[in-house]
Amino acid sequence: MKLYYFFFLGFFSSIVFGQNIPNTKKGFITLTSNQTYQFTDLKFENNQISFINVKTKTAYYYLLNTVKLITDEEKAIIYQSALYIEEQRKKIEEPKEEPNDGLYRANYPEGIYYTVDDFLKKIPNETTKVDARELIGFDKELLDSIEDNCFFYYQNSDSKVKKVFAISYKGHLYFQTRAILSNRNKDDNAQTNDFPNSFVRVKNGGENYLYLETRLVNKWAQGFAYGGVGGTSGYYLATDMTHTKGIIWDFKNKEFNIFKNCKDYNRFIEKIHPGSIQKCENQQPDIEAIRKTIEIIK
Repeated sequence: MKLYYFFFLGFFSSIVFGQNIPNTKKGFITLTSNQTYQFTDLKFENNQISFINVKTKTAYYYLLNTVKLITDEEKAIIYQSALYIEEQRKKIEEPKEEPNDGLYRANYPEGIYYTVDDFLKKIPNETTKVDARELIGFDKELLDSIEDNCFFYYQNSDSKVKKVFAISYKGHLYFQTRAILSNRNKDDNAQTNDFPNSFVRVKNGGENYLYLETRLVNKWAQGFAYGGVGGTSGYYLATDMTHTKGIIWDFKNKEFNIFKNCKDYNRFIEKIHPGSIQKCENQQPDIEAIRKTIEIIK
């Protein structure tokens, strides 16, 4: 292990201390504060890094001693600081054991993914630290445990994370509800949720599908309950229409498929695993049976 470390350190020392940083058209830069930006037209001159931030379309300037890591768009390392090398050394010498809590963990690098393409490439757009917070309550308390549904807040600004595709957090993959509804199968357009900026944890998955669950409702039926029935009766009727529904991310079709009712689930599963068709004794499918089926088809 020590021989490997000295090789590792010696191999990259010329990059770090020689400070020979080539102009780079596209890539990612991580600061010592752990903020990561996607850039274009990066240049190094007079001990200063300059680039165009892809998200803001503005020019940024940083002294080299505030930069931890620079990679090109293929994630090849252009520059890494002594701080980054030390962090990698610690990871090699002190590997962390995954907690044995029985929860599924998707193999995605920690960070925030803005788009479907970024997610499919497994390249996070930023690694800014975030906190998971509860859905209910005015204060939005921090969550110590891993929950299936939550909000995420940036640690450095205490503002809610909005309009992104996914977040990999402590080894767990979360999709934003807004992203689910924006990238769903065309037959699922009526499904909606009251918390579009909330996130839903992936509970299981494989090469074909990722599986998650959240509470959704048919917006047309809910609208009728509020408007057609009205009052207290309408409110409780609308509330009763909200159910926990299974959702899959379909890698092949690059879309989410929502099992909005039992018949809809059967239409999906009959083509893939006919033995898992349900009898549909109720409007909603048996969620436990869906989970067992995901183990087979994932």
